[in-house]
Amino acid sequence: HSRMAQAGTPLAAHVARALSMHGIPPAAPLGVAVSGGADSMALLHALHQAGARPRVLHANFGLRGEDAEADEAFVTEEAARLGLPCEVRQFATATYAQAHNLS
Repeated sequence: HSRMAQAGTPLAAHVARALSMHGIPPAAPLGVAVSGGADSMALLHALHQAGARPRVLHANFGLRGEDAEADEAFVTEEAARLGLPCEVRQFATATYAQAHNLS
């Protein structure tokens, strides 16, 4: 059977079953949005343990100063540690909001 059937944790096994139920093979191109918080990190690790090789997607909205920078570094380092591609987008959210009179 596929590599996904050999998931290591209960969450990874559940993710593997869900992917299989929806006809998503292990090599399917997937993207996973990862903030660096516990939920998205758990999903990233479950997908990886289930045999998927998702592209890690992170958005830095620049609203939390050093914390936002630390989250970005954490996500990119974890993606590298797992051997997964990572794409980061940075947004000048405060500048955009001010220019468009948004609060």
